[in-house]
Amino acid sequence: MHSIYLSKIIWLLIDPLNLFFALGAASCVFLWIRPLYKTGRIGFTVFWSLVLLTVIFPVDEYVLGPLEQRFPALHSYPEKVNGIIVLGGGIDIDSTVYNEQLSVNDAGERLLALITLASAYPTAKIVYAGGNGNIVRNNQKEADLVKKFLSSLGLGSREVFFENESRNTFENAAFTKKIADPKPGEVWMLITSAFHMPRAVGVFRHHGWDVLPYPVDYRSSGPKEVFGIGSFVEKWRRLSAGLREWTGLVYYRMMTYTEDLLPSQSWHEKPK
Repeated sequence: MHSIYLSKIIWLLIDPLNLFFALGAASCVFLWIRPLYKTGRIGFTVFWSLVLLTVIFPVDEYVLGPLEQRFPALHSYPEKVNGIIVLGGGIDIDSTVYNEQLSVNDAGERLLALITLASAYPTAKIVYAGGNGNIVRNNQKEADLVKKFLSSLGLGSREVFFENESRNTFENAAFTKKIADPKPGEVWMLITSAFHMPRAVGVFRHHGWDVLPYPVDYRSSGPKEVFGIGSFVEKWRRLSAGLREWTGLVYYRMMTYTEDLLPSQSWHEKPK
């Protein structure tokens, strides 16, 4: 099996959210089996302790915060930008295909940022990078769907290059560089979710391309209070996204896809 798909299967097995509900389900079953009653009681206690921990304490903020703040939001734009790269992940592929209308997901701000920057830099090249990394039902390519609905984004008159073969961030960078063919001294802006930006920047640098980060889709607001009751489901979604990204950073570093676990804000600085 291809290593890309193997890594996705492994993540499904170790996803904290999946493990969490597996613990709850197993504990409920054990409570009804006399020899395993004590084990079930311990598991049930751990289950509800984790629920309270994640609901009361801002664990998700502490996990996501360092990722999202590694490359702060860009408030001052450079005078000249040669190209704009958008990493896929903001499109709900199944919904778009089924309804024949462009549907975005939680990372839809990537498309909004594309529209904003395309307007600010009318002569900049644009590359949309995104294939389909699903293990099954991967015949629809995200970049192809965006191309189909390009006019609905107000970009029908712009020349946009589409990279539709990549299945992960490493391939995003490798395939996009072949299409863009960046020249020394050119400024290329990279759009992706803030929590995903460190890994993306690290991979692009690994391919010898120092891009200008334009992070969007912020999901943390800072741990303002030690205690704060919030939506359990929403907190766990953010926590799962953060843990997945940290896992990806470790995996990419082990595979030497990046030079540092967390890339420095400047290519020529050493990581803090």
